[in-house]
Amino acid sequence: DLQPRADYYYQVKSAGSDWSEKLFFRSLYYSGETKFAIFGDMGVYAYNNMANLERDIASGKVDAVVHLGDHAYNIAEADGLRGDGYLNAFQRVISRVPWVPVLGNHEYYEGDEFHRYLNQTWGEALDSAKPHNA
Repeated sequence: DLQPRADYYYQVKSAGSDWSEKLFFRSLYYSGETKFAIFGDMGVYAYNNMANLERDIASGKVDAVVHLGDHAYNIAEADGLRGDGYLNAFQRVISRVPWVPVLGNHEYYEGDEFHRYLNQTWGEALDSAKPHNA
């Protein structure tokens, strides 16, 4: 059981790779106020709001993130390098607070690329024995 508003540290490793840097997240309150950042069309461009979001999470102004789609625009572009760049930049956010990604038109209209979003946590999200698209 997690203690409320406590920092938990972790590292991630997969076959053929080194351990990640040490990451941490802060658990939520058991009850009471929870502060959400809700946005869409974040993208990866010369100007983006990633630093503002990181600062707000670090200061406790944001407890969870709901991302309303259009995550990286054409995430499969350049053999997936665009998506890798976006998720690497976003790692400091999604490793620290709960992240709820919602499909936008850029995820949906890229052929079958959106399936990666549907199959990551479907068991918990849908409370079902199989994904809704199976």
